[in-house]
Amino acid sequence: LFKGSGVEYIELSHPVNNEILSLLEGTSFTVFVRLQPEFLTVSDLSENKDTLLRQLTSDVNRYQNNTYIRGIGLLSNSQIAHPGFDEIIKPFLASFAGMSSISFYAFNTDKWYYLDNTEQHFAIYLPHLSFSETDLYRFDELMNSRNSLVFVNSNWLIEAVKNYAELSQSIVEYKETNNWQLALPNAKPDPTPFPNWL
Repeated sequence: LFKGSGVEYIELSHPVNNEILSLLEGTSFTVFVRLQPEFLTVSDLSENKDTLLRQLTSDVNRYQNNTYIRGIGLLSNSQIAHPGFDEIIKPFLASFAGMSSISFYAFNTDKWYYLDNTEQHFAIYLPHLSFSETDLYRFDELMNSRNSLVFVNSNWLIEAVKNYAELSQSIVEYKETNNWQLALPNAKPDPTPFPNWL
């Protein structure tokens, strides 16, 4: 669906079925897969380490032979900013040390962080599920910041390129030239407030 669209990175939610994995084989996409664990505290990670490690190992092993998968999200919306997090996550990362081609990350709120550096995000999410032209201003701002990858919901992107062709052209051009330019729509005025009647 996104082949030739300029899209380079895709994140999928675990479990990814074999049909999708086969479709991605041989494409130029860089794929991330986000596993299930969510809302884990440092205590959860410490107290349930063995069970969680077995589950994560099983899930990670499912994808290790797919060379286009470059990142696996081990945790979402969990306590990665806690001072004790780095120490607790080390045994998890050590168990996957042989998978040098895969990076491990956490997703928190609207940002992605590599687990070996949770102080700086590497990607950000535009959290709109359906398209509105006003979204383009925020998308343009994120693309111009150049500090990180920008992820959007696939339905949003489909609607956006259908309703605003300039976006598709800009994404393809950005992939080819690394130069981001988007002709934004005219700013829509705020709706006229209803007069107060006394």
